Amino acid sequence: MSLFASWRTALRVARREVRRARGRSVLVVAMIALPVLALSFAAATYDMINLTGPEKADRTMGTADARIQWQSHWPSMQMPDPADGWTTGYGPGIRAVGGDGPGQADPRDAPGTEAELRSILPAHSTLLPVRRGTTTVQTPDGFGAPDAVMVDASSPLAHGYVDVLDGRAPSTANEVALTEQAMDWLGATIGDSITVDPGGTPHDYTVVGRVVFPSLLDQVLLFAYDGDDAAVGKWFSTRENSWLVDTPQPVTWDQVLAFNDKGIVVTSRAVLTDPPPDAAVPLKQAWQSAYQVDPRGIAISVLVGGLALLEVVLLAGPAFAVSARRRQRQLALVAANGGTPAHIRRIVLADGFVLGVLGAGAGIVLGIAAAFLARPWVEQLLTHARDGGYRVFPGAIAGIAGLAVITGLLAALVPAFITARQNVVSALAGRRGATRSRKRWIAVGLVMIAGGGVITVYGTLRYDTSIMLAGLVIGELGLVFCTPALVGLIARVGRLLPLAPRIALRDAARNRAAAAPAISAVMAAVAGSVTLGMIMVSDRQHNLETWSQQFPTGTVSVFTPTGVDPSTLEQTMRSILPVDQVYPVGSPSCPVGTSQDKNCGIQVVMNDLCPQLKKWMFGQLTDAEREQAGRNPNCDPRDASFGGFLSVDDGSALAALTGASGDDLDRARRMLASGGVVVGSPLYINEGKVTLAIIQPDPNASGDDGTRGDLVVGDDGIYVPPGHTKTLVTMPGYLLTTPNVVRTAVLPPQLVEDAGLAVAQQLLVGSTTRLPSQAEQERFRAAMNALQTGGSIELGPPTNTPPQLLLLIGAAALITLGAAGVGTGLAAADGRADLSTLAAVGASPTVRRGLSVSQSSVIAGLGSVLGSLAGIGVAVAVIEARNQVPWASIWPATPTRPALPWLTLVVVLIAVPLVSILGAGLLTRSRLPIERRL
Repeated sequence: MSLFASWRTALRVARREVRRARGRSVLVVAMIALPVLALSFAAATYDMINLTGPEKADRTMGTADARIQWQSHWPSMQMPDPADGWTTGYGPGIRAVGGDGPGQADPRDAPGTEAELRSILPAHSTLLPVRRGTTTVQTPDGFGAPDAVMVDASSPLAHGYVDVLDGRAPSTANEVALTEQAMDWLGATIGDSITVDPGGTPHDYTVVGRVVFPSLLDQVLLFAYDGDDAAVGKWFSTRENSWLVDTPQPVTWDQVLAFNDKGIVVTSRAVLTDPPPDAAVPLKQAWQSAYQVDPRGIAISVLVGGLALLEVVLLAGPAFAVSARRRQRQLALVAANGGTPAHIRRIVLADGFVLGVLGAGAGIVLGIAAAFLARPWVEQLLTHARDGGYRVFPGAIAGIAGLAVITGLLAALVPAFITARQNVVSALAGRRGATRSRKRWIAVGLVMIAGGGVITVYGTLRYDTSIMLAGLVIGELGLVFCTPALVGLIARVGRLLPLAPRIALRDAARNRAAAAPAISAVMAAVAGSVTLGMIMVSDRQHNLETWSQQFPTGTVSVFTPTGVDPSTLEQTMRSILPVDQVYPVGSPSCPVGTSQDKNCGIQVVMNDLCPQLKKWMFGQLTDAEREQAGRNPNCDPRDASFGGFLSVDDGSALAALTGASGDDLDRARRMLASGGVVVGSPLYINEGKVTLAIIQPDPNASGDDGTRGDLVVGDDGIYVPPGHTKTLVTMPGYLLTTPNVVRTAVLPPQLVEDAGLAVAQQLLVGSTTRLPSQAEQERFRAAMNALQTGGSIELGPPTNTPPQLLLLIGAAALITLGAAGVGTGLAAADGRADLSTLAAVGASPTVRRGLSVSQSSVIAGLGSVLGSLAGIGVAVAVIEARNQVPWASIWPATPTRPALPWLTLVVVLIAVPLVSILGAGLLTRSRLPIERRL
């Protein structure tokens, strides 16, 4: 028989076997389809999110040829898509210009005007001005600050940037259109009125339409354009002024560069559609020279991709091992009728090919369908923008399909060779063959685990991701090799268990060829889930550790403007928020009668515990100095702005200002009472002493000394404005020891008065019994707005679980549950004969169902434990690898510390096995046909 004919026969046998054993085939296909579904979903979703050049142009500029920003007349550089980055040269600020005298601003700092732009653009160009920012609007619960846009949405140029869904676009100064999200938030529909209330001057706007901004699916208010900057500035906080420009000819990249020379940043439709080569982009060349592209950053993607491929192979491979074990008798019949070992191998490989194709097809179809169905939720919850369209990423889908088929062939390769070498007589008799793990395989597995760990550590230290990937792969494969031995070891405790679990453990030990692959499949799914979960949790923990805030969490602060009775502010605070105590807090200021152009204050001088921080605040650090700061535990970047933030209090508001409590609070109050200073950072105290820099106007300075010049900082890190003097005094100090205290400093009032300065009562600070609700926060903003003052509520770091993490945990649970269910189903299919034997000898349905539950417990439980260990190891390696990337670890950045994903571990270690066990118990048939056994 020719090789072609032999393969054709093998494929025919495989196809007929798929039809004959539909149940087992469906389980194998499901095992392959699970990772393919996840990858296909991710590929299709990514392709829909990743906008094409024309789609980016539509979202950015509607139907125009370009969108232009002109913030200054300094030359600029930009990427082809300015959203990817742009930079503008800025002058040193206020300087003397020509003969106009000191204090004049450089005219190049001024933004460009529409008249200037028209003089530069080609003749017959059309301009549509756009203003973006925020405004203050009354809500059902108080006040909010949503995004706001001013543009003539009825213009054809705006179509695609903003579209009117219902009603019409606003055309007069008292009309507004709302997005769907803004309508839900404000409880308003077309025909209703909303109130914009900036600083106690409310103005009603009639809602005339419902609009959508495809690039921002959020609460947005659309107003008619108003070109009066002074009038708009009273109620509209502008973030960006730009123009949508329609030109006679497309705006080329050469023209964009010419615009950049004038300080103009251009988003061009033609450039987005046909980007220039990298060599023609000056900003990219500048960035590459200033920040060399580190291949280690790219290598992280290679590492993660390689680990994902390993998880796919481990997830799909065991399915073929179990399938080949189930077909042991059929393949033995082929051998008994003259089939050679090569024929047996081809049949098993053909089985892998056919099932791989089916699994790939099913996974791709389901993954794409899931991506299409989930598109609205992805837009609303994750990207907050419209996707480009329904796309499937053909290149990635083809690669995933090929990967699935290749995975099927590779996964069937080992079972093919093992099956071809089986003893025909033993296979026909249905005997299990070897029931003990060979010691050399156990030794090999242990050596691989240990060696893989050493290699991974070595690769991490050297930051060589190829070495790291090799170590992780070797370590996980070592776990796979040791799984049969672990099954046998656990089976030894079976004699202490009831009948059903005892039979299940002994059966797993005798039939390790079926149990071990199923456990490996669950291990692979859990490892991937735990790895991703741990990386996300570690990143979140890192963000919490580097969080900085001005007051303790829950503290309310309100500015006390001139002419407003503080008691009115206090009464308002208490009536709206769960305020417990309210304290007046002052700050150092110039004495009454001092000229308005003078600056007075007190700053705390930093000690030498972290000299790099002082230099970093006012200059650049070398790489060596950054490395020194990174090794210095006292160098916390959050202390950089601490020296200039001071409060004046006699001790009554100390708890609300610092969060101190107990003996720590008592000692701090005694220090203030004795005339000393309280600080919250060791960088500002030295042997119980605090050095203060008192900044006062210099009476001997000339009249021009009040103007600002270049920034001049002394060796002590203290900035002294021109026309002022600095006096250093050393006072007794106390360092707060309460954990997580706010980095601040508190001075007693007498100290400020002795320094010749006044105490300005600028704040009311209130402690709360609980965090205010969202409705209370909005009412508080509304009340402060009505009183023409400002206030804030310190909410602390975000404590809610990110939706991405919840989505990941849900997907991980589904994939892990699917792997556990399919693996358990394959093992149950392989043990069907044993259930029939139990039925034949009179075992009750309860015993048989208990056996299935026990088998599921072994597979899901052991697989989850091994997978969790493997996932934690992989996550630690990836996190440490990322810490080696310069921008993630060079000070002032701080490395990420691994944190265990407890919620994910609870799901995969407890919830998923329980669901799998219950499913096995419910789905086990009470009656089974008696199968003939040789």
